[in-house]
Amino acid sequence: MNEDDKPQLRRRAVARPAASLPMPAMPSSSGAWLGSRTNILRKDAAYVHAHAELLAAKSKQTAAMRDLIDARVGLAGALARMASIDEIISHEHSRGRLERAHQLRLVDLEHQRAEALAEVALAAARAQLGDYAPTARPASSRSVSIEDVEAVAQGMPELRPETIRTLLNALSGYLAEKRK
Repeated sequence: MNEDDKPQLRRRAVARPAASLPMPAMPSSSGAWLGSRTNILRKDAAYVHAHAELLAAKSKQTAAMRDLIDARVGLAGALARMASIDEIISHEHSRGRLERAHQLRLVDLEHQRAEALAEVALAAARAQLGDYAPTARPASSRSVSIEDVEAVAQGMPELRPETIRTLLNALSGYLAEKRK
């Protein structure tokens, strides 16, 4: 093959007609020419109606072919999925494990959040209780005697003398038991 033949091959490839389904050429009318104008128009109308039915039938045939092609493509996809069923099952299994791990992580984070909020609430409650707590006095080196209690009770006018004596008797009994 020489250099002159190459452009001719290219021209042939370009000049090739596109693949298409042949459509029969339909005449423009029914071909009726004898008879009255009304009969000719009636025959032309019948011809147009028959042509419309032909086109509707071709449209249905085309839709059926398209559905057949779609079904065959779906079947091919299903067969391809069946060929790789092991990989699909493995992928779904790992996806399920990852989803479960993700859910457990979310639950763990929610529990940590709730725990942190509870700790904050506890700290706030302790701080509020600390505001109301009495100040602690340092422990004195000497203990309180019954005479000290009697002197303090005598300074309270709302206590009757009988109540003071009962209180002092109970306190002396308590101290006696504690010393045993």
